[in-house]
Amino acid sequence: MPFPVVEPSPPPFNESLFADPLDAQDASYFAASERIARRWEREIFIARSYFVPEYEAQEKT
Repeated sequence: MPFPVVEPSPPPFNESLFADPLDAQDASYFAASERIARRWEREIFIARSYFVPEYEAQEKT
């Protein structure tokens, strides 16, 4: 018995399929920006405490 011929059809269009990657991309971008900013702050603090030993004492008071 032969199989019936079925025309392929695309899935129904859903706009929400396109919204999630943009939100995920934004979240990833902001997370990466925050990590870069925190790393930069940490490196500045390390550099200041290395070159100016009394800087660490000034930050604590």
